[in-house]
Amino acid sequence: MPTDYTSRDFSSVKADLLSRARTSVPEWTHGGASDFAMTMIDLWAYIADIQNYYLDRAYSEAFLDSATQVASVHALARMMGYVPNPATSATATVSLYNNSSSNVTLSGGTMFLVPATPSTVAVYFTTTTAVTVNANTTTGGGTSVPVVEGRQVTETLTNNYFGDPGGTFKLSQLKVVPSSIVLTVGTTTYSHTTRLADAGAESPVFTSITNANGETVVVLGSGINGLVPPAGTTITASYRIGGGALGNVGANAITDQYSPESGIIVNSSTASDGGSDQETLTSIKTNAPSVRRTQDRAVTLLDYEVLVGSFPGVVKAFTTSASPSGATTVYYSALPQFADFETRDSGTAMTLNTDFGTAGTEIHNDLGAFLTARSMVGVAVQQISATINFSDVFIAFSRVEVQEGYYQSEVTAAITTAIRALFTWNAVAFNQTFRVSDILSAVNSVVGVKNVTLSNLGASGGSSTADHTITATNTTQVYLPVLRTISYSGVTGGLA
Repeated sequence: MPTDYTSRDFSSVKADLLSRARTSVPEWTHGGASDFAMTMIDLWAYIADIQNYYLDRAYSEAFLDSATQVASVHALARMMGYVPNPATSATATVSLYNNSSSNVTLSGGTMFLVPATPSTVAVYFTTTTAVTVNANTTTGGGTSVPVVEGRQVTETLTNNYFGDPGGTFKLSQLKVVPSSIVLTVGTTTYSHTTRLADAGAESPVFTSITNANGETVVVLGSGINGLVPPAGTTITASYRIGGGALGNVGANAITDQYSPESGIIVNSSTASDGGSDQETLTSIKTNAPSVRRTQDRAVTLLDYEVLVGSFPGVVKAFTTSASPSGATTVYYSALPQFADFETRDSGTAMTLNTDFGTAGTEIHNDLGAFLTARSMVGVAVQQISATINFSDVFIAFSRVEVQEGYYQSEVTAAITTAIRALFTWNAVAFNQTFRVSDILSAVNSVVGVKNVTLSNLGASGGSSTADHTITATNTTQVYLPVLRTISYSGVTGGLA
């Protein structure tokens, strides 16, 4: 009898086995659970069901849309030329006192920390350069020291490099911040690059790959892309471990030294920001195909926007162009992740290279050259501005009717949370229009809301009830929306 290849689960495989048995051995009449032949049929059907399940899962991992494993998604993205955004470190400033009679110099790599509590782990911060704290500094603001989140680690990868091109070494620590890795090859410093294919044959650079287990592998140059370290040299790696949104801590949270220096006291610290977790699988699945379609070159404005979005650390991208005298200039704005933006409540402008941590600095310094290398001849590339302005959004309700049995305060708090979800960093956009229907839809989805009346949606505390478009981003200024206030009046019904 023919084989039915569509039979893949336990029930259908078992039915096929029984059918074949009846055909092959017509005198056999299968019995109940005590029949040993039935036991064997059940076992064969069970094994077939398990095998087919794993075959289906393996097949789905071969395609970006259906892949679910981190390793599969990252490998497919790299095959398309897309480098998933790694975790980035938050930055802060620590103010130090020195109550000793001698100047104290802190070397680069000196660590401070946010102490652990019963419910939180310790968060480490590291100085990036050496700094001297003068003697008898015990008043005023103290000596300001910039720090970046992460714990500094140094290890020797080899004492006798074999000299082959494309050498690889696995770092001993997990959760490595890729951009922090520096290799010392003999007396030469090799720097990290996200795209080794862009490097020249004599460039002392390397790249890294982080797998699904959080292990980081350093990949050295091939001699075509990146300089091959000489045979016999010692290679030492220095890097930070940490990164992520965990490093975004409040003001004065950094209080301790990891290895106390005599006379040094932590006076205060600023709130840290700029820390972000690695790119989500959903985001990678969206961005990787777009980068593939550009073929690593920029012709159209959409190409530029896609390439801006593919640059490591970028989560928001905007491009526009102008040709005032015949020559075309492409203007761009690119921003990294920013935590808890929906509760910012401030219209004060921010600066890309100072308020967004290391990711913001790298975007500010390096993205222009990245785009220029992929542009058509005669096309200039220019960052719109390092200043990010904010377009205020005020929301007010003149009536909130609460259903019976629900507390008014809890319902209005839930409404606030629902509206804030529309103003997270990932939700807001350049040139965004906030529609009345979207606001009311979010509010009416809150449990306990019976009816509401929106009395204001605008750039001030007025009485506009029309859709609101924020100030436009153009060739000279960058704007994003920020939620300033949500106010309520006429709250009725429910429990007061």
